[in-house]
Amino acid sequence: MEGQPDIKIDGVTAFALPLATSYRYAIELKSSKMSIWMEDRISKKQWYKGGMAKTDYVSDANVIPDATVADYVKTSRRNSESTMKWGPTTGADFASTGVDGVVKARRGGTYIIFVTVTTVHGANTPVYLLKNNTSIQVAYPGYSQGNIGSTSLSTIEVLEKNNELTVKCSCKLVDTSYL
Repeated sequence: MEGQPDIKIDGVTAFALPLATSYRYAIELKSSKMSIWMEDRISKKQWYKGGMAKTDYVSDANVIPDATVADYVKTSRRNSESTMKWGPTTGADFASTGVDGVVKARRGGTYIIFVTVTTVHGANTPVYLLKNNTSIQVAYPGYSQGNIGSTSLSTIEVLEKNNELTVKCSCKLVDTSYL
């Protein structure tokens, strides 16, 4: 597609809970082609895949209607941390005071849980999603050309009545975060 801006984002991520191997990464969009570079932060082993067309990473299972190539790169952006500023939780299945960062299940069921944390650029500490004070997911922040970014965590969880969900992080936020 013509007119796609060149974009580069980078950061640190892990694919398991803390103490697992973490990786530096860069995702770049140049001339409507995406490339991904990763490096194991301990062994320094590297992996690279370049020149990917949209059909290389988008399928019927993960397509976002009307999304541009740049939209896919931007959704990869990772950033995080600080005292949470909670927006009110909506829906009859959950309760939140909007103050303490705890969202409590009012009834059991299987739920899709999505968290967005918006931080200042350069934040470099992980964001944890906790279920009853046990970490179930972690995301590490990234950085994109000096821009503010958002870290997203998502999972499908079985919750019992009164289970609690919490997000923990320790960097400066720039906007309301949502669970």
